[in-house]
Amino acid sequence: MGRKKNFLNKLVSKEISNLNNNFFIYTYINIEDSVGFLNVNSNFDLFTAYKLSEVINKTDYENVILIARNEKEQFSEPFPPTQDFKKFIKKLKKNVKVFYQDPWPAKVPSFLDNKNTMIIRFGYDEGCEYDKLCVNNPSFDTTEKEGKYFFLLNKNKSELIHNE
Repeated sequence: MGRKKNFLNKLVSKEISNLNNNFFIYTYINIEDSVGFLNVNSNFDLFTAYKLSEVINKTDYENVILIARNEKEQFSEPFPPTQDFKKFIKKLKKNVKVFYQDPWPAKVPSFLDNKNTMIIRFGYDEGCEYDKLCVNNPSFDTTEKEGKYFFLLNKNKSELIHNE
């Protein structure tokens, strides 16, 4: 993964400063008419899953922990969607563990900062300042090109999965 910060990191650096070095948030940004909208817990399809698996498989991490929302939750849909998530996991060439976060409004627990393990959170986390920003103040002015941008958000450098 590269070192140069992109527009997303510059925009939300304060909200993600307390994340571990190996912790990533799957996020989606829609830009229309010079206005961007931050999103979590949305837009995960098979094409995005394929592109995300390519990004993960190119990393030096040996292990991947995927934090997801379970279909058994009372107040939330599973995220990523169960069938797409299963297909995504099969494409990963890493040691994979899935951690289903406790039902909302429970916060996602902290994981150890381990240089061999990549942690990716998909679902909304009540304890995350970035997620609160996505809900309370998701829009921002931008000069970025219109489109849909899919990222792994990280405090050091976010990775663009793909854009449409």
